[in-house]
Amino acid sequence: MKDLGIGALIRIITYLVTIAYSFKVVKCLALEKFIRKGKANEVKILLIFIAISLGYLVGQFLINLMYYSMLLKWLFI
Repeated sequence: MKDLGIGALIRIITYLVTIAYSFKVVKCLALEKFIRKGKANEVKILLIFIAISLGYLVGQFLINLMYYSMLLKWLFI
């Protein structure tokens, strides 16, 4: 039961860290140039959604990479 809690904590931390990093990266994009004037709030919301989506995908990749790398030990037993 404790292992499930630790795994959940690792997943949550991984997702939060990757979302934070992806938000920093997405802020570098100049999407304001492509959006009509007066729509600044919509651009900010779009950036947040893009950051969450990208962070989730990167986090899922890292979690799967950790999981499958732990399964590699069974290849040599």
